[in-house]
Amino acid sequence: MPAPLHARPDRDGTDHPVLLLPSTVPGSSPFGAADPDESASHFESPAQRGSGRDWHDVPWRTIVATIGLVGATVALIGIVYIASDVMVLILIAGFFAIVLNQPVSALQRRFNLPRGPAVGLVVGATLTIVLGLIALFVLPVRTQLVAVLTDLPGTVEKASRGKGPIGDLTSKLHLVRVVRDHQEALAKTARSIEDSLPSLLGSLVGALLSTVTVVVLTCLMLTQSSALSRAAVQVVPMRYRTRVTDTAEDAAASVSGYMIGNLLISMFAGLAAASPAVSVTRVRYRIGTTCTAARLRAEDWVSIRQVS
Repeated sequence: MPAPLHARPDRDGTDHPVLLLPSTVPGSSPFGAADPDESASHFESPAQRGSGRDWHDVPWRTIVATIGLVGATVALIGIVYIASDVMVLILIAGFFAIVLNQPVSALQRRFNLPRGPAVGLVVGATLTIVLGLIALFVLPVRTQLVAVLTDLPGTVEKASRGKGPIGDLTSKLHLVRVVRDHQEALAKTARSIEDSLPSLLGSLVGALLSTVTVVVLTCLMLTQSSALSRAAVQVVPMRYRTRVTDTAEDAAASVSGYMIGNLLISMFAGLAAASPAVSVTRVRYRIGTTCTAARLRAEDWVSIRQVS
């Protein structure tokens, strides 16, 4: 940096330029700058001088929030994938809770019962009906079922000749020739199933545990339905809460009425078609067809009533 020139007046009043050394300029240094920081700044590039301002201008909060949101999404997907079986059981229990909520509420209003006993009665009656239907279908064929499970390849071989536990069934349905033509493939499949009976037994135990879990979750959701409803409503904006609540109640009532009506109509139709009087008069198929048509008409009527 060149030394500054200062004007000094002479005795006759004439100004003469005088060269002053850097050390003689107040506040200057021997290097010709006001201070060491200023002298160092002359040797920095524009990018270096602006790097401090650019670093502070970086939106660190936005970057960190974006990374956190992506990480939370990935973690949530992983948790859902790992707990997919449990989530399925929760959804099934929620569906049964929606279906059984209307009978529980009706029982409370009718007999002035607390929520807990009403839930116990409804769930107990439902389990009794389901177990009764299973027994109704399984008990008549329990002997044939045991024979089939204990000797699958032999059952296939006997069925190809119209004999054995399922020989009568194959003869009535005219499947003897079909079984005979595919006897080798059916026997191979039967042997593979017979070899995998331990794994099938494990699957049966798992299904039983899942059923117990669904029953327990259904009871819990039914007993805590008020608290769950209040918590769900809090998520909805205030101006939509009344509309969403009314729509949810109507939808739940429709689903519950349809499922219960369909179950009752199916039970009555099945009992009518399998009754001894129908077997004696030998009009089983005709009455069964009539019951099926009546069931369809009743379902249409129930649907129309729910919509109206």
